[in-house]
Amino acid sequence: MDKGKVPECASCKARATCFFSTLGPEDFDEFSRARISNVYKKRQVVFYEGHIPHGVYIVCRGRVKVYKTDQRGHQLITRIANPGGLLGYRALLAKEPYSGSTEAFEESTISYIAEEVFLKYISRSPALATRLLVQLSKDVRNAEDRARDLAMKSSRERLAQILLMLKTAYGRQEKQGTVIEVPFTRLDLAELAGLAQETAIRLLGELEEKKVIALKGRTIAVLDEKALQRHSTQMN
Repeated sequence: MDKGKVPECASCKARATCFFSTLGPEDFDEFSRARISNVYKKRQVVFYEGHIPHGVYIVCRGRVKVYKTDQRGHQLITRIANPGGLLGYRALLAKEPYSGSTEAFEESTISYIAEEVFLKYISRSPALATRLLVQLSKDVRNAEDRARDLAMKSSRERLAQILLMLKTAYGRQEKQGTVIEVPFTRLDLAELAGLAQETAIRLLGELEEKKVIALKGRTIAVLDEKALQRHSTQMN
């Protein structure tokens, strides 16, 4: 990680989606000065599962994956944090070690906010406290849905569901269909869907043969969204 060039809050493209955007002008200026920003290279770890938190992180630029690792070293990506996303807050509030690790999915700028600063903003900003509760509620719901899908959905359903999610989040419409702009590797897709890499590769090949998707290197184009939706909800 290095200091590099970090975005100014006033001109940051992610300001509208930033967790701290509800702060008043004076508090936001103070937040801008209090944060410690660094540039993380692709695959550089931000924090590790089991470590003790002393603050929170906010993604200013790039994307960060949050994942859990089993005893054999296999990873399960639980979510991808986009610009404006808050990281590590649940463990900090619960005074627990991090329940997962985070890693820069691509070169990213990430800002650190110390515990005392973060709690000060939460205590004196009802809007920010409410936003924190909403964020926590969404994260709990997503975790519940994730656990259900891993337990009850087939491998094909889970992969199709992940592709639909990525299409919505990162899709760009082109003549051939909707191209997923972020270059996810086959391993990334497997970890998102909770599959072995070999299984993900086989299922992607089957979907391509059926002309549901088109693969070119790391680029994936969704050609038939309705068919992909059927794959995501039917046991096959």
